[in-house]
Amino acid sequence: MSKTLITVDNLQDYVTGNRLTMDGSKILTAGARDELTRRGIEVTWADAPAESCCGCGCGDHKAESATACHSPEQEELLIGVAAIIKQHYNITDPEELKKVTLETVAAINGGFH
Repeated sequence: MSKTLITVDNLQDYVTGNRLTMDGSKILTAGARDELTRRGIEVTWADAPAESCCGCGCGDHKAESATACHSPEQEELLIGVAAIIKQHYNITDPEELKKVTLETVAAINGGFH
């Protein structure tokens, strides 16, 4: 499956209102992420189950997205760590990638909550 690269140049093509909905078919560049933050555009994840959106264990999951219960900085860290793990360790299974990412970030931060 080919991925869609979302950059600063094509960002507006994927933003609806004040929201960008991501899924497994899209890749967001760092520059596009910075522009989203600058514009105050919310990023949500279409393929995340609502009742356990990210598995972080915060217990505050009324959100419908994988990272909505986290601050933008925490969300950025989750995404960055997942990208590094995927690239360097070739973990492509979404559930395994999520598990390893959350464990790694928890070790880095001593837990989000």
